[in-house]
Amino acid sequence: VSEATPVRDVLQLLNQHSRGCVVVVQDGKLTGIFSERDALLKLGTDAARLGDRPVSEFMTANPKTLRADAKIAFAVRHMDQGGFRHLPIVNDANEPVGVLSVRDILRYVAARMGVVR
Repeated sequence: VSEATPVRDVLQLLNQHSRGCVVVVQDGKLTGIFSERDALLKLGTDAARLGDRPVSEFMTANPKTLRADAKIAFAVRHMDQGGFRHLPIVNDANEPVGVLSVRDILRYVAARMGVVR
């Protein structure tokens, strides 16, 4: 989403698509991430009143990122040290190309261990 997107619209997107976060971009470059945690901690019970405000006021600006070719251990370390569950994946131009979640890491580890779901 863009920085100007009303936070109400972002919350609807998260709900409609069953996602835990969205990346926020300006001119194609990653500027932030807005997660369920941001919604709870920064909006809380005021979400209805604040719904018209831009997501840029509530996002986590300049989030930690990884490149697509980074080792999974780096993702785990960043998530553990930062206490977050989502990591934006960016290319060399800082354009978002995906998001890695804790669930993605668990699926990867389970597949490597031969655990079948």
